Amino acid sequence: MPFQFSSVIGKILFFIQFEIFVVMWITLLICFGFYRFFLKAISPKRHLNLKTRFKNTPIYLGTSTALALAQWALSSRLSEYLAFFSLVIGAIAFVKVAQIIVYLSLFYKNMSQGIPRLIANLFSFVFSIFVISFIGSEVFSIHITAMLATSAVFSLVLGLALQDTLGNLFSGVAMQIGQPFKIGDWVEINHENRSL
Repeated sequence: MPFQFSSVIGKILFFIQFEIFVVMWITLLICFGFYRFFLKAISPKRHLNLKTRFKNTPIYLGTSTALALAQWALSSRLSEYLAFFSLVIGAIAFVKVAQIIVYLSLFYKNMSQGIPRLIANLFSFVFSIFVISFIGSEVFSIHITAMLATSAVFSLVLGLALQDTLGNLFSGVAMQIGQPFKIGDWVEINHENRSL
């Protein structure tokens, strides 16, 4: 059966309702207020990271909102495409707002120490996969169970093949989270004592 774009338009319209955009804008404004009032003590590098995110996210969210407003105003065939693009860009904006929330919570909990960028990027990747899967299954009626089963088998094979490498990766992540060493500590590497 060929794909019918018009058959999913009702599902797309459900996800681009006015209330969703209002909640996303309010969440973004609350995050910005939290950043301005509670995170003054973070390093300039962290400020630059958050400022970049706060500059980019409203662009995505504004574009998605503008496309949704244009779709609500029009009733032609063009409005279906506007709804689709509004959904796609809105999903990107949703992930970016979630990234900001994660960065703010990590920065707030660890103002004196740095946070591992890998943790934030890993969250972004997993959350993006979740959003894509959700939209694919709910809007486009894609059955993801077969993909999940296939990816589980693929992950098992890949995990067994890369067992040592993945062990080192997760050890590094655990060291970044726990940060058992600080500058000036002595460690033994390859039977040699070295200072950090």
